[in-house]
Amino acid sequence: MTAQDVLNDLINMANDLGRTPTRDEFTARSSRHYLDMHYGTYAALLAAAGLGTKKPRSIDNSIFERNIERHLDNHAPISLPKRERYERTLFIGDTHFPFVHEPTLKQIINFAKEMQPERIVQVGDLFDMYSHAKFPRSHNAFTPKEEHRLAREGAERMWKALKEAAPNAKLNQIFGNHDARPLKRILETYPEAEDWIEQIVERMMSFDGVELISDPRQELELPGNVRVIHGYLSRLGQHRDYNVTNVVCGHTHKGGVVFKQVRNEIIWELNCGLVGDASAKGLSYTAQRTVDWTLGWGWLDEYGPRFIPAVQDEDR
Repeated sequence: MTAQDVLNDLINMANDLGRTPTRDEFTARSSRHYLDMHYGTYAALLAAAGLGTKKPRSIDNSIFERNIERHLDNHAPISLPKRERYERTLFIGDTHFPFVHEPTLKQIINFAKEMQPERIVQVGDLFDMYSHAKFPRSHNAFTPKEEHRLAREGAERMWKALKEAAPNAKLNQIFGNHDARPLKRILETYPEAEDWIEQIVERMMSFDGVELISDPRQELELPGNVRVIHGYLSRLGQHRDYNVTNVVCGHTHKGGVVFKQVRNEIIWELNCGLVGDASAKGLSYTAQRTVDWTLGWGWLDEYGPRFIPAVQDEDR
């Protein structure tokens, strides 16, 4: 195909359309290879055919002559996202009994009394199970029997105080990875005893009037597409993105809330922080004494999720 053939193709196509064809229209009917070989660019071909391009309109003040009021009157804002009603719920993070931080726990109980939640959920790591840990640890702190006794008594006092503070609240207890430590140790050395240990640990985590989710992998589903888990990922927001729904968790000891818009829905993750004592022996597995863990608790009501940090307050 000669340069003249390419030129004739363009002129004929322009006559058929009654206008100058676009580059894509022309190359769909003619050969792009010969266009590039003979003319280099489509603009050069247009110039050779005498068609050229439309001269752009000069910019003057007329472009600012618009009726903004008419625009606003005709404008329809996007619709707000819809959701179910949330239950007024108090979420208690990792308590690590017997290494609980008593001042924070006291604030939580006072908060429950003041706010009267419809539901209270402890999101796992109720017990620390220091004696069953795998990391190098001291055996001079206390015996496993003493730790279990102190942990159970502390948890019983907590649930008793919460029931007295908010007598109408539904109560839920979730398993955490620390709670499952005894079962993991048994599975490593004596898997045949799995059923026995499961029953013992479940009994230790059962409390009168508290619904227990004894499977560490099972989540608690609440109204408003809220999924409550202990947690297994390290960065705030990862559980939300993995589940693609609202998530309440603990595990990292770092309280906070993050939101994300997904199409016409807002989803979020609430981490409940820590109620354990970071300076206690059982939580001494960190690389240094200074940690970025956050003492506090989670709260959910009609306005959405919040993390409430524990602070020194004489009124609490």
